[in-house]
Amino acid sequence: MIVQSRNTLVLKALRAVSILQWCRNFFGMLFCKEFKALEANAEKISKTLSVQTALGEITVTVTLMGTGISTAQITLTKHQVPPEDNVRNCQAVLCKIKGTKQINKILFTASIDSKLIGDPCTGEHLEATEWEDVNSLVVVGTEDAEALNARMPFLKLEDYASIATYRASSLRIELREIEPSHDLGLHFVVAENPSPEPVACSAWFAVDCSHPYLDLISSAQSK
Repeated sequence: MIVQSRNTLVLKALRAVSILQWCRNFFGMLFCKEFKALEANAEKISKTLSVQTALGEITVTVTLMGTGISTAQITLTKHQVPPEDNVRNCQAVLCKIKGTKQINKILFTASIDSKLIGDPCTGEHLEATEWEDVNSLVVVGTEDAEALNARMPFLKLEDYASIATYRASSLRIELREIEPSHDLGLHFVVAENPSPEPVACSAWFAVDCSHPYLDLISSAQSK
């Protein structure tokens, strides 16, 4: 009798777990379908700006998805960054997004027109990738989730949130569900050096710029 009771309890527990798992899968599928439907019905707009490098053109693209959005919300500007010691060239692309409407998704991408394969080189508060051949090195960097959240708490990102996607020829940052009335500022910094570098990691350090510092450069160069 005791063995039978235990078996019955085990069977009931297994059934309960199975029902919970089914519910999780079912409602998860419904949520996924609903989210995809919202994305499918959302408007999609983009702007691009290019930076020339020794290894090929780097195109920075910002894409917004939402309702009632407009390209007028997006401003992309390019600026020469005073290079650090031992850096041949350093440029920044700044993106400003006016938060006049609900934005479902932001895709912020830097892609290179090259067959070279990128090598991620992240750091503290930094998402970065690099491309290199026998003569030149190009590094692209931007803020990670922790840095973005410290500067724009309304993003509600966790410190170690996975917002970056690395591919052979690109680095993409993805942000979701931006409430109206919040303006955003994003950037990519592009640094170049000979390969091998005169001083190791110089280009990598050069792309690790704070956004307020880049805003100051932008303001100074706009005068």
